[in-house]
Amino acid sequence: MLGIVPIVTTLAVFKYVGLISDWGIANRRQRHLFGAIAIAWGGITTWVLFQLQFSELGLFLLWLVGGNIIFSAITLFWKISAHTAAVTLFSLFTIYVYGALWLSLLLIIFTVAWARMLLKKHTPAQVLAGIALGISLFWIGREVGWI
Repeated sequence: MLGIVPIVTTLAVFKYVGLISDWGIANRRQRHLFGAIAIAWGGITTWVLFQLQFSELGLFLLWLVGGNIIFSAITLFWKISAHTAAVTLFSLFTIYVYGALWLSLLLIIFTVAWARMLLKKHTPAQVLAGIALGISLFWIGREVGWI
């Protein structure tokens, strides 16, 4: 709750005062300030977790904050699908932790990618880049030993 409440509150305030035009922040230029605030809140939450001696959870969150930094850096120049990145990372993480029984989660990746394109929120290249980012973040987390 420590990490999600400030993010959702920030999103609601941004929508209310007109800093974003829609809840999905479809306009890439409107994502920068929100992304910076999300990274800051993630950093604060990570720091709190380390202070409370939840170092494993803190490392996991630090991994996610790092992914958010990479995503935000890409968004400065190009629109990438955060939805496909997140669902790819979640699916791979779940399969890695809980086993092959969860392989059906891979279908969700393609469902989300298809939906983002059907809704005309992203191009095929943007959803494929999101999938690649999710795979990369998973690989980094596994190689570093954070999962």
